[in-house]
Amino acid sequence: MKDNYTFIVFSPDAVEQKLVYPILNFLEEEHGICAVKLKYLNINLRQLERLYQEQIKKMSPNWWLVEKLFSLGRSIAVLLHNEHSSTDLSEYITAIKGKSDPTVCSTDSIRGKFGAENRFINLIHTPDNHDRCKEEINIFFTPIEIEESRLRPNLSLLDENNGHSNLLDFYATLSRVKRRILYLFTQEEQSEYHESLAKLFVEEYNFQLKQFKGNSDRLVISETYKELLMHQKEFISNIEDEHDLFLLLKKLVLLPFYHEINIYEEYEQKKYSWGPFLTEWEMLTLQSGVTKPINLLFGGVNS
Repeated sequence: MKDNYTFIVFSPDAVEQKLVYPILNFLEEEHGICAVKLKYLNINLRQLERLYQEQIKKMSPNWWLVEKLFSLGRSIAVLLHNEHSSTDLSEYITAIKGKSDPTVCSTDSIRGKFGAENRFINLIHTPDNHDRCKEEINIFFTPIEIEESRLRPNLSLLDENNGHSNLLDFYATLSRVKRRILYLFTQEEQSEYHESLAKLFVEEYNFQLKQFKGNSDRLVISETYKELLMHQKEFISNIEDEHDLFLLLKKLVLLPFYHEINIYEEYEQKKYSWGPFLTEWEMLTLQSGVTKPINLLFGGVNS
């Protein structure tokens, strides 16, 4: 593995606060460091001990707080690359991420800029140098994944940080999940239809943002919003793809029109390959929306 590759692990506090996209965007725009592979993970205790083997003694007797943090939800591991760098990218990331104690972090550091809470709840883990990276990176990525990670997925698909509590809004949740699944698509291949679909999804998301900035508690399904979803439906209905997640994505795009899905069964079939890419709250929101009375587009009230 070349030293212009490294990785970053977003701990559950970063995921919960929707800071993954802003931090990755900051790394790319300010430092030229690109995300080239992303995985949703439930990090177990054995993996955690490998990841923090040098810090466990330093954290004793409070190591249990780190274990607790990682048990609360999903983490996200991201493979990073800087094709123009001639220095150790792991050392560079270590220099800009900030100290473990955020009270002594500069506002230019990742932890300082994005508001890490304390020494334990501090958003991210990165390897200190190239040697540590070589030991830790195989916890999350195979050599083949590293070697073949030449594509740069569209980060705008991951922008879920709209600052509004929309977790239980059916359409906001559906929009978020569609963007996330397409992002996983683009890690393995990119085609013109991926780019077109990404534009349609981001257009929908930007429309939602305007509503939420107007302090709306729920999305209003206006004629304009219906047209946005209809464009997605018409586009994807004419596409065939053998990708493992394509059928699920297609069902989600068509969901407002046909409202037929068992999201729990769909997720159960895919989670072993793709990790915890959906949360329990998201699955409940989507499933309850199609089984309880709710106005879905052109489907009337589903009873």
